[in-house]
Amino acid sequence: MGLALIVAALLRLPPCSIPPSFGEEHELTGQTSKLDVVLLVDSSGSMLSTDPLRLRYEGAKLLLQFLSKEDRLAVVSFAATASVTRPLSQFDPAQSDVVMKEIEGVEATGMFTDLLEAIKTGKSLLESDPRDDAQRVMVLLSDGKMEPDPVVALPMARTQDLVNNYLPDLKAKEIKVHTLAFSDQADRALLSEVAGASDGLSWYTLSPNEIHKSFADLFLTVKRPQVVPLTSRGFRIDDDVQEATFYIVHDEGVTLTMTSPKGQTISEIEKPDKVKWFSSSQFDVVTLEKPAKGDWQVHGVTSSDGFATVLTNLKLTTEWPTTVRSDEPVLLQGRLYESDKPVALPSMSGVIKYAFQISPTDKVSEPIIRETLVDDGTLGDKIEKDGIFGRLVTIHEPGEYKLTIVARGPTFQRTQQLPFRVRPRLITLSAELPAEGHNAGGHHGGNSAPGTGEHAGGEQGDGHTAPEGAHGAEGEHASDAEEPKAGGSGVEGKNEILKGDGRWLFRVTLSSEVTSFKKYEVKLTARNSDRKKYELPLKKSLDDPTVLEFLAAGLPADGHYLIEAKLIAETKKRQEVEAESRPVRFERVTSGKEIENTVKIVVEGEEKEPATPLPFIPILCVLVANCGVGGAVFLKLRKGQANVGPIAEKYTTPPEVVAFIEQLEERAAMTEVDVNDPIFTEVQGPQTPIPDAPAPDAEPEGSQES
Repeated sequence: MGLALIVAALLRLPPCSIPPSFGEEHELTGQTSKLDVVLLVDSSGSMLSTDPLRLRYEGAKLLLQFLSKEDRLAVVSFAATASVTRPLSQFDPAQSDVVMKEIEGVEATGMFTDLLEAIKTGKSLLESDPRDDAQRVMVLLSDGKMEPDPVVALPMARTQDLVNNYLPDLKAKEIKVHTLAFSDQADRALLSEVAGASDGLSWYTLSPNEIHKSFADLFLTVKRPQVVPLTSRGFRIDDDVQEATFYIVHDEGVTLTMTSPKGQTISEIEKPDKVKWFSSSQFDVVTLEKPAKGDWQVHGVTSSDGFATVLTNLKLTTEWPTTVRSDEPVLLQGRLYESDKPVALPSMSGVIKYAFQISPTDKVSEPIIRETLVDDGTLGDKIEKDGIFGRLVTIHEPGEYKLTIVARGPTFQRTQQLPFRVRPRLITLSAELPAEGHNAGGHHGGNSAPGTGEHAGGEQGDGHTAPEGAHGAEGEHASDAEEPKAGGSGVEGKNEILKGDGRWLFRVTLSSEVTSFKKYEVKLTARNSDRKKYELPLKKSLDDPTVLEFLAAGLPADGHYLIEAKLIAETKKRQEVEAESRPVRFERVTSGKEIENTVKIVVEGEEKEPATPLPFIPILCVLVANCGVGGAVFLKLRKGQANVGPIAEKYTTPPEVVAFIEQLEERAAMTEVDVNDPIFTEVQGPQTPIPDAPAPDAEPEGSQES
């Protein structure tokens, strides 16, 4: 039964027609229909020690269980060079055993590891025969780091070539590289940078035993399927599900069985003809056509990591990026579709509930956010009761996360799980009271710069620091003081104001990502309580090239200020990037040594140098003298005007002369000109005499000007 009929029956309302579209701004991302994927498998000899049981291949096989006939797959092995094991071609689930053997045929015999060669080969495969309606993805599986053949290049040169020349091009062409790293030998930083630069995700496991979980997360990322979570009751399937694929994680040596809602027990050995069952040492994958409605119980599992993907006409679609910035609000939206049409019922807000949670995946932690989505036009939701549920979400700490969103109705439940990454802000602003002897633009011995690297805060050192998102430890808080009239919300909704003298130091910290841009500019501005805006001069720190600094002594005067930093940049693909820091509220309470001719006043977007006071008395004397001289000259001219004769009429060029000149210009523009043409000797048509030009020293009669 379709959702419109379900809700109509519950509310005893007539079926409601479904509008065909809500416009581009409301289009949400659902399950990806087509996928072109290149699997890059490390075949260096180190694999023999880091994965002696070849468990990485079991994980790669899991990917095959989730691919469909609409997808294409290629397999590339790489060491010192890269070779194509399977070209990019259509995937047939019925031939998955053949593809498995191709993957297993990749031997770990190479002496070197050249990640650039792998990505170059994958890029070539994806560009050779692109499909406009397919997502293009590379999956890089490695246990090592950039170690090319020294005859070809050194590791540093190879890495720079990859980062500076290839990754920006991949991002511009929307080719994502997802990296799966395992073992402590893997260069996690480089693999993470490769993924991040192409808007991909990176996973890391200490051993290959968990690689299959990374492949499962990869599938959730690239396919965005409808999923049913594994609970203590098993998998709950509703009557709208046409096909279900169960991914079940278990301990090694365990044999799984399942019980249908009707009480039938199935296993890998005893199963109906329409059931497909793939078993490995760490997980099983079971696919059922037209599964019975109800709870499917699973026996032999101790983990709840599994999930079921379902094929259904009723789909939950979610709008959420794979990469977000820390401390920047992002709008999470979800809605239901029936087939390809959005479900829009006026009473849906009271019948269907949306909830979500966000959990870290790079550390053991409880969910950091558990909230509901709303459709009442508040909390970031755009339009009230339009069927699109939303909420603004802010995450403060960079890292790897997973979003789980659930839409639950009276007779159904739809779930999506979306792994994503939180990257550091491109630019952060902090304030601190440095230790003695710590000078802006080249100081040493103070506490470390807050916001450097992957962290947005600063370490507590000898100085007092107030990083972005917090307010100074020893610095006085002026939370009850008057705020600048310029307004703007405080950090995390607080209105606290830092209070200090001219020794306070403002630090602008750039993310390491900024250093890869083609060019960038950083501006630090302060707005006082009179709404006057100043541009503050920044100096580079000698401790860290990604840190710029400004001393509070350079502020124009004591008072309240709202201070913000802004980044304007251009990538190597000429894409414009703008980012702003969170503002810092500061009150300078003592007059420090002011810096002259360095603070610019900014008015209506235009920069103006501070006005220099003009000497009043000298200007007044010059003005009086000029007026006297000007008056004398005026009287003399008026007296001489009485003897001036009649003014001659202004000369007007006859039309015939104008036509004659135009004909000359047309002839001059010809490639070949006949000098014997009559036009050079006579004027056609009625002739008007052209006045003779006066002699050089002659003046026209009755005129004072030539």
